Amino acid sequence: MHVELIKRLICPHCSKELKLVDVLDDAREIISNGIVQCKCSRFPITAGILNLGGFGQVGKKEAVRYMKLKKAGFALRAQLEVEIFANNWPAKLIRKLHRMNRPSIHRLISRYRAKYAKNLSLSTNFVESIKSLNAGEFGIYFLNRFTHPSLVAAIPIIILISTFKGKTVLDYGSGAGHAAFLFNCIHPEAKLTCLDKYFINLLLSKNFMAPKADYICTNFDYPLPFSDRFDAVFSLDVLHYLKKKEISRDECLRVLKSTGILALCHLHNSLVPNVVAGNPLKPDQWSNLFRKIPHFILSEDKILRDFLKKSMFDLTQASAQMDLNKVNALTLIGSKSREINRQYLENLISIYSNKKIGKWAINPLYRCEELKNGYSQCVLSWPSERFAEECWQLDDILEESIKLPENYISEINFNAIKIGDIYELVKNLILIKHPNLFY
Repeated sequence: MHVELIKRLICPHCSKELKLVDVLDDAREIISNGIVQCKCSRFPITAGILNLGGFGQVGKKEAVRYMKLKKAGFALRAQLEVEIFANNWPAKLIRKLHRMNRPSIHRLISRYRAKYAKNLSLSTNFVESIKSLNAGEFGIYFLNRFTHPSLVAAIPIIILISTFKGKTVLDYGSGAGHAAFLFNCIHPEAKLTCLDKYFINLLLSKNFMAPKADYICTNFDYPLPFSDRFDAVFSLDVLHYLKKKEISRDECLRVLKSTGILALCHLHNSLVPNVVAGNPLKPDQWSNLFRKIPHFILSEDKILRDFLKKSMFDLTQASAQMDLNKVNALTLIGSKSREINRQYLENLISIYSNKKIGKWAINPLYRCEELKNGYSQCVLSWPSERFAEECWQLDDILEESIKLPENYISEINFNAIKIGDIYELVKNLILIKHPNLFY
């Protein structure tokens, strides 16, 4: 974590300045392990992530204790163990066992969690880390996130933010860092700060997606820990899961510069079913929630199809959107800048494809078998029924089967592929960009 950012942070509980009081590293500008404090509490910085108290409050307190003893490795595992298996069946079993007041069972649970926390901390790539968690449907979602229509539809929004040359971007609810990687790819000049309530998500993002970003683990029900403002506040697939939306709204607007961009992607519409709905609102309710800032509400499906089919993003025709009550997901773009409603972006596929950060690979939804004539047959194969249901927008975009040259499968060599072919593969979601340490 950059010392420069720490100097601009405030405690979300008492609103007092946070000060760096203990550092376990020799670095002066970037802190990997240490302790910050305010008047009310102390908080650990572990593996470059500041934990202000997200999902695992107990893990945070244990981490501070280990940091005082100069045991950074134990502090990391303490935070991982609290969250391990938070969303799959072993966790439910563990919670039931934990209620039984038997020391032998508690020791067994501790060893069980410690084993998986150790495996996660030692993983060398993103896929290996997710598999070590045995995370079930959430694991499938994370492994195939770069193909999900909600993330693909966010690419034009990230390009929009990059055209305004915003130097500071807040990724509110950054998850495991898929959008953070796209920011790193499309807008590498930006100083990105990622917030999430799960320490594990931030560690995955820090290690494999966007290592140069700053990371803060916090609870979204509390005020944001920033005393200054951002050029852009971005959020993807978050707000419909929050019950106290007014707090999130007020804080996002508080930390946004007067001419900054507010981009809220993939907001669930309560009038249309969603696989994991959360606590959604109607389109007019989303609009009323953010009435304090001039904004547009757009159909995510239209953004996706304009991007893939026309390589464009048009805010000049926002009033001509289809009936928003009929779409399952929305995107809200807000800004006090009058320039925002004159944005018509073209050639987005080429802008995205020409970025040199990351690697290209065949979409993991395709299973490829080598043929004898130097080609491979790639057949669409969904990893689960639930993921296929979530990605219904791709039904008429993804081909059921496609034949590709073998060198496309083994290693994407751009020198051997025509530029036009690359754009077509990207438009059809056959080529997917991912971080260098994804596999």
